[in-house]
Amino acid sequence: LDSSQLYQLLPQMGISLSMYLVFSHLCSQAFRVLRHDPERLKILRQQTTPQDGLSRLDKSQLRKQVRKSIQNSPPPSISMDGVIQICWDVYNPNSNFAKTHPGLPDFYVAATYYNIPLVRFSDLRALLRGPCQEIPLKVATVSDSGTVVMFGVTDYGIPPLVNNEQAGDNEED
Repeated sequence: LDSSQLYQLLPQMGISLSMYLVFSHLCSQAFRVLRHDPERLKILRQQTTPQDGLSRLDKSQLRKQVRKSIQNSPPPSISMDGVIQICWDVYNPNSNFAKTHPGLPDFYVAATYYNIPLVRFSDLRALLRGPCQEIPLKVATVSDSGTVVMFGVTDYGIPPLVNNEQAGDNEED
């Protein structure tokens, strides 16, 4: 498959060139990348919690649910209305990775265009506190030239430059 054939296939698959560039960027660094499905996290949590009472049949059913979730996940896209969404579940390179039993993602990736300032911090915070829960979020920005830049996002706040003890000492002087 050469580049021109790939570019012709992308629209048929419902994936933009920008989304492919983000996917390619992650894969080139040996990450394992799956399309995001919000319902998959519930299944993965069931698989990862120690449950001695699960039969082989139950474990097999969970694996089938994960496989179905991966197959039926919608193609990722960059929203043009300013609402950022999770596009990819990303796993660090690991010899224990299996598509039907991947474990919890190491981080999620949301994507946006570099030159369109549509993403609000409140939307990122809503993602972190809602769908992401305790899974880290990275935002991939794609420039017009195809450069992909990744940013880690947290809602820990900005640490103070002066701690309270130092501020109290300065007031006494």
